[in-house]
Amino acid sequence: MALVGQVGFYIAAPLVAGALVGVKIDSIFHNSTPFATLLGLLLGLVVGVVLVVRAVLQLPKN
Repeated sequence: MALVGQVGFYIAAPLVAGALVGVKIDSIFHNSTPFATLLGLLLGLVVGVVLVVRAVLQLPKN
């Protein structure tokens, strides 16, 4: 059960952080396009997937 919560956190936290940073960058530069937000979401997704893969690979093999 702990792994399920950990995987959820590993996916959600980088996505939210990437989106928040992207929104902040978009608001600083007053862009009408959400380029930084989308880039932040994509980067957050990549980081989340890498974290999940690393967590799964560290599981003991039975």
